[in-house]
Amino acid sequence: MKKRIFAVIFIIVALAAGFYFSREAAGETKKKQYLFGATYMTMNNPYFPALNESIKEVIEGNGDILITRNPLQDQDKQNEQIADMIEEGIDLLFLNPVNLRGVKPAIKLCQENDIPIIVVDTNTKGKGALIYHMNVVSCGLPAAFCACRHKWKRRSLALCLEV
Repeated sequence: MKKRIFAVIFIIVALAAGFYFSREAAGETKKKQYLFGATYMTMNNPYFPALNESIKEVIEGNGDILITRNPLQDQDKQNEQIADMIEEGIDLLFLNPVNLRGVKPAIKLCQENDIPIIVVDTNTKGKGALIYHMNVVSCGLPAAFCACRHKWKRRSLALCLEV
């Protein structure tokens, strides 16, 4: 189960690196500083801050920037925040939508601005499916353990019980 969490983080990191190298291979010889955006349905769930911190470490380790927004489970607010991030000039968006149908205007805005989207931990199949570049999903229980361990490492209050 631990392997799945690390696999999810590895996939996200690999996608971000692939994004970087594909732009570099396209002829951009001077190192451009990329701006990544991230929005999760809420940062109250300890999983999302842990995931965000892992993504941030890799992005900033490459000299790039990650901006994160917390819509507090408000889809209209998330759509506004995505529009704001597009205005700020993001090159790629990590997205965990509050509502699959409600986020479609923001998805369309990303598409109009050629911004790739990586959907994180959302079932996007079936009616109301999203159009995106990659969907990365983790298993619930290991994700909870990962978040708990992250809090423990950061010396926040955490009690980790593995069953």
